[in-house]
Amino acid sequence: MAIESPRPAGSNTYEYTDVSGEPLFRVVRGRNKQFYQQRWDGERYVKGLGDATRVLYNLPNVIETAMRGGTIWIVEGEKDADILIQQGITATCNPGGAGKWRPEYAEAIRGAARVNIVWDDDDPDPKTGKLAGQQHALEVEQSLLHIGARIRMLRAVEGNDLADHVGAGHAISDLVRERPGDPLPQVEEGRTEPYEALHEPAVYQLAYMKLVEHARNNGLKLPTQTDKGWEACCPAHDDHRQSLGIMVGDEQPLVVNCQAGCTVEEIARELHIDLKEFFQPAPSQYDAQLEKEVQRQRVQAEARTIIASEAVRAVEFPPDPYTYLTAEDEEVVYSVERLHIQGGNTLIVAQYKTGKTSLSLNLYRSLVNCEPFLGKFEVREQEGRVAYFDYEMMETQFKNWLKAGGELDEERMATPWHLRGTILPIWIDSVRVQVVDWFKRNDVSTWIVDPATRAWSGLVENENSNSEILRFTDSLDQIKAEAGITDFYLIAHMGRQAPFTPVGQERARGATRLEDWMDVGWYLTKDDKNTRYMRAQGRGVDMEPITLNYSSADHALTTSGISRREHDERTSDQKIVDILASIDHVPTTSQLKDMLGGKTEDQGRKILDAENRGLIKRSPRGRSMMVELTDAGRNLQSRHRRARKHVKSEEVL
Repeated sequence: MAIESPRPAGSNTYEYTDVSGEPLFRVVRGRNKQFYQQRWDGERYVKGLGDATRVLYNLPNVIETAMRGGTIWIVEGEKDADILIQQGITATCNPGGAGKWRPEYAEAIRGAARVNIVWDDDDPDPKTGKLAGQQHALEVEQSLLHIGARIRMLRAVEGNDLADHVGAGHAISDLVRERPGDPLPQVEEGRTEPYEALHEPAVYQLAYMKLVEHARNNGLKLPTQTDKGWEACCPAHDDHRQSLGIMVGDEQPLVVNCQAGCTVEEIARELHIDLKEFFQPAPSQYDAQLEKEVQRQRVQAEARTIIASEAVRAVEFPPDPYTYLTAEDEEVVYSVERLHIQGGNTLIVAQYKTGKTSLSLNLYRSLVNCEPFLGKFEVREQEGRVAYFDYEMMETQFKNWLKAGGELDEERMATPWHLRGTILPIWIDSVRVQVVDWFKRNDVSTWIVDPATRAWSGLVENENSNSEILRFTDSLDQIKAEAGITDFYLIAHMGRQAPFTPVGQERARGATRLEDWMDVGWYLTKDDKNTRYMRAQGRGVDMEPITLNYSSADHALTTSGISRREHDERTSDQKIVDILASIDHVPTTSQLKDMLGGKTEDQGRKILDAENRGLIKRSPRGRSMMVELTDAGRNLQSRHRRARKHVKSEEVL
């Protein structure tokens, strides 16, 4: 299911904001594919950009991704950027399209682990013969190399741009890795892309940016790169032919040379740079790296402080004076009797091929119809609807399974979301806002997500990463709070080692943070005889494993409440009784053990348990202990025989 990026004025409007999300300007696509721009004057959008600060599209997410060392994609237009954003990818472009990239844009991307540039494979301009898309990509690449970015150049398999590529049915992963134009100079054997940082002194970078500003303000040619540095129009005299050369010196950070004879003092004064900065010794590569890392960590620390400060605004502080202990206690309310406390998060953890989908759909049916879960646990009626996000089943199969179980109260159903094969990046603010709005419009109070591994696709690259899982669960809790959702159920997989894990020690696959987050965990397992069991534990919940019965006709799961321990005892008792009833002699204890099979230590325990429950009796005969049925044992065997006949007659019918 596609989620549109947030736009204030329709699908053909693209808003640019500052780092805090405040609007700066927007690009509007009009008729005949013509574009015009409007700036925000504090109250409304007005014609033209004027003095609006030019920034990258999707700037807040770009900076956040760069700060955490993620991957950023750069495309030529907002439409292509939105295609990637809808798939949970951090993407951006510069306003104005090809030829409008500014060197200062690169600073927003500094720190990213990788930058993917998707270039437009345009036809040559009929007047100039230039390939605008390719030239633009190379200009962006050159700018990013100056911040030490690791760059990958990509193009569409089919068509001119990313939109054509996706429109032709190709996946993002199908993009072709190819750099337009001539290869970059080879910097080491077997490597053609100079990804290492250039470690340019700060004053050199500052002088370059000042010269760019001088050229723009005076309608002059922008600085041109040379093999040693840059050539630019000198700000100290009326220069129109780029008489000034700047470069990094061997013993000083900046060397300037004006062919017209302007002095260093005059150039420094016009650039508003302290002359001392020109002559301070150039830092070593180590010092440059150290300075860059210190600055990066300072920015991250400041960003964390800002983000934390914003989060505090949403915290509801306790009343004053403090009346916590004297306040009247609220009754603990169970949405599902003994299994889920109202307001909590339940994690449903299922062993491989135990009926995870059946259990979640049975839960869904019980919550919608307010009927006992598993035929035993009462469900409390909620005021709102139940929402189901299904990432695994096909829509047709999902409907058929629900219909097989009988009628549903559709008034209590929010239309299920069928998300198989798609990504819904709820951790992105723009998407979260739309999901919350949908929940509110549909009066949703209960939310089921199946399964977690598909729901976090696009965010969690390593399911064992506690930090990545934490970001996902924080997104879930934020949506719950903003949408007013009361109860939440998340389906998860159990590790494949579960069949060999002792009862009560099963756990969800992946990082421990997932189970730290839950309020209650339900654990669905089966034994080597394919008998299903479910146990539950958590805050205010503690239920030992109980047996589940499955009906393939309507996919219903029910329980009589018999515990796994009691089930094992009954199974063991029945086997002993059946053996003794099927033979025409009284066996010894050793002979009965041989007929039971299994582990030696279990054989003796099972026989002793059956004897303690009065189903068999043992008596000495010579040196042996003989075993025979009691009246209680014969009654149990008769009941079992009648039950089997009844099942067979039903099968015949």
